[in-house]
Amino acid sequence: MTKRRKRFISISKSAAWTNASLVRLVPAFAVLILVGLWTASAAAGREDAGAFLTDLNSEAVALLKNDTLSGEQKVQTFVVLIERSFDVIKIGKFVLGRNWKRASPEQRDAFIDVFTKVNIQRFLPFFTRYADQKFEVTKVRRDDSNPRLFFVTSEVGQGDSPPAEIEWRTLQDDSRFRILDVKAEGVSMALTLRNEYSSVVKSQGVDGLIEQLQSKVVDNSILLPD
Repeated sequence: MTKRRKRFISISKSAAWTNASLVRLVPAFAVLILVGLWTASAAAGREDAGAFLTDLNSEAVALLKNDTLSGEQKVQTFVVLIERSFDVIKIGKFVLGRNWKRASPEQRDAFIDVFTKVNIQRFLPFFTRYADQKFEVTKVRRDDSNPRLFFVTSEVGQGDSPPAEIEWRTLQDDSRFRILDVKAEGVSMALTLRNEYSSVVKSQGVDGLIEQLQSKVVDNSILLPD
């Protein structure tokens, strides 16, 4: 009777230790699982951000090389591509800075409308110029403070010259990526425009900036370069 009791007590203590150990180990396993999932998600996010830019370039080049479309049809389709791939409203708010809050709803709408056209006018020649050049994503970095923000570095061929390095700042919203800024050879488009527009607003107001941008769009028109 005594031996059985001692054995029972020994087994009970062993079971208790095992249960207690499992309780202590569960959080550790949970952390490992979460870290594993986050690492896999981060890697997938980086791959997706790089693929987004590669696909954007491929789609733009295929569009511009499509001889079955007229120049006007190409421009119209390119407009849709830009509006889908660039977060024009977020970029517009940033480049307008504190003047965005001061602007009336009508001024904001007018600014975003003309700013969209300005971006189309800027990037249509870019994709046309490099349509026959190699485009390669060389690096994708996730922002340390914002897991949805990615910096995608690419190289674009320039014939006999060294390739141009371009960094695309992209934001992931659910499964969708959109461009927030483009940095060519270290120069940020968004920061450059913010400084330029701030100077114009300071001297001519928001309406003056809108009128100036509208005149540039009209003067240059949104056409495919020769």
